[in-house]
Amino acid sequence: MTLKVLVIGRVEEKESRVVSNGHTLEFTPHAGLAPDFLSPEPYSFVFMHLGPGNREARPAISKWVGEGWAHKVIGFSGGHIPTWCAALPITTVERLPSRHSFLELHWGAVRTDFSGPAAELLSLLSGNRCDTLVALAVLCQGYLSVHAVHTGPERLGEEPDEVLNALSQMGWDEKVGEIGRGELESWAAPSGVGDLMAEVSAPAWWRKVWDLGEGAEAHPHKWAALVARLEHECARRDTPATPGEIGTLLEAIQPTAVVGAGGRAIPPDVVSRAYTAITGILSK
Repeated sequence: MTLKVLVIGRVEEKESRVVSNGHTLEFTPHAGLAPDFLSPEPYSFVFMHLGPGNREARPAISKWVGEGWAHKVIGFSGGHIPTWCAALPITTVERLPSRHSFLELHWGAVRTDFSGPAAELLSLLSGNRCDTLVALAVLCQGYLSVHAVHTGPERLGEEPDEVLNALSQMGWDEKVGEIGRGELESWAAPSGVGDLMAEVSAPAWWRKVWDLGEGAEAHPHKWAALVARLEHECARRDTPATPGEIGTLLEAIQPTAVVGAGGRAIPPDVVSRAYTAITGILSK
């Protein structure tokens, strides 16, 4: 059975369109008046515009969550997701500014019998993009760059093989080689690099990219969506399961519900193995 998807906001009048694989998109300007908002029940998924011009979004979503429809609701925005949405257990997506944006999504990648969660739907609709894997790779590069500067060129050769391999993929071999040949002056670690190393080693530095929170502010639904996106992106690159090297890094990043338990510093070898695994997947 094909999907029936409701898109609320960013249009001036109601419209229905059939897209690839026979899925139906219904567009409507608003969700109705409180407390009699439209019900998500007849739909497979409901996309709700979260912009300031759509004042009904917050009360309507809160009502739907209370009625048990959170798994069907997807908040969307042409820009950033508003902060008030962070406390709600729904999936969100940016960069969908118009009706045309929805029509251009890869609906042909969504099977006619699709029954997965919202995070999986968004992953399929993004096509072959691997935004979450790329973002995680960039974080790894940032961490490893700080680690290399903090360690210094003279001591980099003493690092474990997995760290050296990751740095080599990032081009640090050439940098160290230039120093060894006298073509480039050896760098001195700038003041404050120790504090920066401590910052990038802390799980909180990684969590804030996806607004995962921690302690009383932890958002388990966002964590679950992140893990699901990584699994689907790996699968699209012929990797049936998220590699253990990435899983180990995720375990170190995962928010805890214990107040004040920020997590242990993440070691370079864990980041290096994860980075090498990610680059291997992205190269397929």
